[in-house]
Formats: sequence, structure tokens, C-alpha cells
Amino acid sequence: MKGSVPGRVYKSGISRGLVLFLTVVLGGVALLMAYEQIWPGLGLVLAAAGFIAHVLVTTRYTIAGDSLRIESGVLYTATLAIGSIRRIAETNSVFSSPAASFDRLEIAYGRYDTVLISPREKADFIAHLQALNPAIEVVYNAK
Repeated sequence: MKGSVPGRVYKSGISRGLVLFLTVVLGGVALLMAYEQIWPGLGLVLAAAGFIAHVLVTTRYTIAGDSLRIESGVLYTATLAIGSIRRIAETNSVFSSPAASFDRLEIAYGRYDTVLISPREKADFIAHLQALNPAIEVVYNAK
């Protein structure tokens, strides 16, 4: 592996459809709670909306040295050795993951492990990882 590529933070893309869905659902419930004057319920909905917004804007992927650090809010943090990454495949999977967009990459690492992520600048992200580990197989449009 080459070690000359500097570290970089890649922010997650955010799907408009996901934001629209969450806005409609949480906004609808918030309006209902306000209309029915259920103030504790409205407070909970607003707190949930704030937490979800925090997760969406803080999801990021940092490549530094020989590691990939994945962070999504305060609930998910993982660090992968870039040398353990075997494959990166494009996917639109809707499974839960540290990704704020449905335009995702599935990273296969270790023996059987995978994680779904959604860097906004996918091509740069993949090129950066391949510069550090040229053995990474990249599969495009594996939808």
C-alpha cells in the first residue's frame, strides 16, 4: 500500500427523497400534536426531528493514514483498515446504515463484513481508497 495520499473528510450525500419523507411524516405528526394540544408529544416529535437532522448533517467518512473512519451522529462510529477493504460496489440498498443518501457504496472488508455508506463525492472517495489499496475491486452499477 502507498502511504503518500493525505487524509481527507468526505461528507455524506443527503437524499432529497429521504428529507421529504421525514419532513412529511414528522411534520404531519407535529401538526397533529399541536392541533390536539398534546405538548409533550410535540416536544418528543421536535426532539426526534432535531436528532435525525443532527445525524444527517454529521455523517462523514474520514480517510487518514491507513484507516477509514465512519461517523454518523453519536450512535455509530467505526474504523476500518483500508488494507482490509476487498470490494466497493455501487448500490441503492435501503437497509439501515451510516448513510444519509440512497445513492450508496457497499464496502466489503475483512472476511465477511460489509457497511453501506454514501459519500457525496463518490468517484474521489473511491480513487482515494484505491490510491492507498490498489487491490480494491470496484463494481459499478451493482443495483
